[in-house]
Amino acid sequence: EVTDSAESMTAEVTRTMTKLRALVPDDLLAQRFLDAVDNEDATTRAQVMRIAGLTCRQYHNTRRRLARLVNQLRSGRSTSTKEVDHETT
Repeated sequence: EVTDSAESMTAEVTRTMTKLRALVPDDLLAQRFLDAVDNEDATTRAQVMRIAGLTCRQYHNTRRRLARLVNQLRSGRSTSTKEVDHETT
């Protein structure tokens, strides 16, 4: 039962990452952030910043954009970062 739960959670994370990537195709900072987490297994802010090459400000702004998108996905709405005001520096 625990294994099924872990597999279910892993599948949900994979689906969410796929959906996020589809919503931010032109947002290079978000793509680098997701790559760091998804492909490089970064789990801390410092790891994500180092792997993705993000400044502290870029990290926080990107994380907020992605968090908003995750919340929208959970509520059944979707949008792209083109519709979300964001700062890249």
